[in-house]
Amino acid sequence: MSTNTSMKTIILAAALTVLCVSCGSQGKGGGDSAKASEGKSLFAKAGCQGCHKVDGVGGNAGPDLSHVGSRLPDTEWHVRHMQDPGKVRPGSAMPAFGSLPQSELDALAAYLVTLK
Repeated sequence: MSTNTSMKTIILAAALTVLCVSCGSQGKGGGDSAKASEGKSLFAKAGCQGCHKVDGVGGNAGPDLSHVGSRLPDTEWHVRHMQDPGKVRPGSAMPAFGSLPQSELDALAAYLVTLK
């Protein structure tokens, strides 16, 4: 492989890395790390672990969310579910959190999709 070809390969790899990092922080795949970090704090402050277990810590009334991001990577789905759980999952025992500000719902959803 020539030096010119090697340099092009390195530049292409760097560009793809930048694109992959930036595309993972938008849309259905989840939020940026700052938003996810805020969501993790909100998860603790709001008492979500009273019902939900994450990595072995928390309650058993709701489903274990340790890997929810692998099963449900859509932040929009999580926001809808928190706003009206019974509408998204009929029969859900989870209370609605539709009164939370949109920014907090978005942050919680960004955190949930990181749980893989």
